[in-house]
Amino acid sequence: MDRYDVAVVGLGALGSATAYHAALKGAKVIGFEQFELGNISLQGLAAHGFKFAPAIGRVAAELAIDGKSSDDVSKFGIPRQAGASKL
Repeated sequence: MDRYDVAVVGLGALGSATAYHAALKGAKVIGFEQFELGNISLQGLAAHGFKFAPAIGRVAAELAIDGKSSDDVSKFGIPRQAGASKL
């Protein structure tokens, strides 16, 4: 049986942020959502981030349609935080 440090119920904006930050701290996180998973959510596009919207939108569309991007996005996401401290 798998064990988790944090269970997040509801993976909307706040639940996703909670899961993300717990994972950054090194927690093993599981999330539960009543709606269909697999949707792509773009976060952190406030203020100066809007200038990146066209590129981010293109990458998100490629990921949603093809499951891969023509750009190298391997440096983005939780795995790059593998050395983060524990909760």
